[in-house]
Amino acid sequence: MSLPTAVLDKFHAALPRVREWIEDTLERYEPQAVPVSSLGFPRLARHYPLGLLCTTKVVNVPRTPFPPLGRMGLEELAEMERRSFAAITFQDRVFVVPSESTESLHFHELVHVVQWARLGVERFLWAYGLGLLEHGYRESPLERMAYRLEEAFQRGEVSRDLMAEIEEQ
Repeated sequence: MSLPTAVLDKFHAALPRVREWIEDTLERYEPQAVPVSSLGFPRLARHYPLGLLCTTKVVNVPRTPFPPLGRMGLEELAEMERRSFAAITFQDRVFVVPSESTESLHFHELVHVVQWARLGVERFLWAYGLGLLEHGYRESPLERMAYRLEEAFQRGEVSRDLMAEIEEQ
């Protein structure tokens, strides 16, 4: 499916506001953030470098924050604002609803942390946003990868080269 030029233009115009919203959100919640390494999930250290587990931080929230995309001109994605997520990742910060916090969930969100790092903010937002617009949430390419790897983690079948696999795809 090819997106209309008008939608791409709106997406491009909204990106600075989305980036600003993310930066403000990260700053607002920084005092509450704790390293993933402090959560006591031993299997994560088998698959992710210790440095990543120490620099990636988690914030417990009653409801995951989500940018007000409808007000930013992206009405096509406004329904995402109303969804309830167990967790959401912005750069190297994972926002988690405590009752949903599991090792598998954190594994999934760490996939997104690596994606953010590999792509950078601008390219991640483009890839994620366009994936949502073209395929919907669950089938968007970055989510599909995270869910596939999370399922492999649950089965105990994670690739030895997990980081390379994420970065290559």
